[in-house]
Amino acid sequence: MIKNIIKNKDRVILFAYIGILLFLSLKPPGKEPQIDSVFDFAHADKIKHFIAYFILSFLLLRFFHNAREKINRTIFIAILLGVLIEILQIFVGREFDILDMIVNGFGAWGYCFFFQKYGKNTRMHTRK
Repeated sequence: MIKNIIKNKDRVILFAYIGILLFLSLKPPGKEPQIDSVFDFAHADKIKHFIAYFILSFLLLRFFHNAREKINRTIFIAILLGVLIEILQIFVGREFDILDMIVNGFGAWGYCFFFQKYGKNTRMHTRK
């Protein structure tokens, strides 16, 4: 029973995160509040993209069970989602940016690399 609760919680968190990512990526331009922050420089959005897809990869890795395929699936789904979002942005008046797609891929790959190097046997990635 606890196993199912943990599995369902992981799914809810993953799909909620994807929903938030879609909402923030597809909302019409000009609705963002202007806040002075450390991300106030040219191409600062690339850091946000990297972080967003780094986190997405963490959540996707918790979702998949088969250890041999989870890295490939995670990278594929994260990159596919990033490409689809960039294409959809054209239809909501936002700018299509191939560099965003590349940085999204690096964010996804970055966490998977981190996971392979340091996190395979950590408690946060193993389900009981």
